Amino acid sequence: MQPNTSELHAPGTGNVYSPLAITPLLIGSALCDYLRKNLSSPESIEFEELKNYTWTDGPDTNILIEMWTHFKPGTAMHRPAILIQRLEMSNMRLLFGGERYQFVSKTEPLYSTFWESKHAIHCIGTTGAEAELLTSEVYRLLHQGAPILRPQLCLLRFMVERVSEVKIVNEWKQNFVSTITTVSFFEDSWSIQELPIYLNQLVIKTKDKE
Repeated sequence: MQPNTSELHAPGTGNVYSPLAITPLLIGSALCDYLRKNLSSPESIEFEELKNYTWTDGPDTNILIEMWTHFKPGTAMHRPAILIQRLEMSNMRLLFGGERYQFVSKTEPLYSTFWESKHAIHCIGTTGAEAELLTSEVYRLLHQGAPILRPQLCLLRFMVERVSEVKIVNEWKQNFVSTITTVSFFEDSWSIQELPIYLNQLVIKTKDKE
């Protein structure tokens, strides 16, 4: 098999995501967007057996690529599918008390903490071999595309943590699945502007990502 030399397409329109706050939903949506873009053309697919399984924005797409919460089992039929599911999110307390802070002004300290967020990408095929090939294709896109995804999403780290074995889907005995787990590590920064006590209100500002 010849190595794939096609370019990887970044999520979005090529611009860096600049969210007020990085969230697991934003990361999962960006992964979904990224996989759709890179599986929408046969030229960007490495395995010959999968080149007919291109994604299109419509009900007749050859492969489903959806967020786990949007997926309807009845729409899958006999097509392969890639489902992105949010897993646990852990606060990484690197310093005493969990947050660090510095003063950006005399009255407005900047707080910061770190999060580790995991996502499961379920690769579902109608045969074990199809699920294996689809998993290998998606693993390649996520692993080799990590240098693109990290700066696009303002992440400190993004990596593929593990790839599971191929198993029969319990709900649909005619389908097989393998799960890829990704890990994202990012900083969450904010400031608090305290108003006079009699107003009983706080104004919280999320730090813009550069």
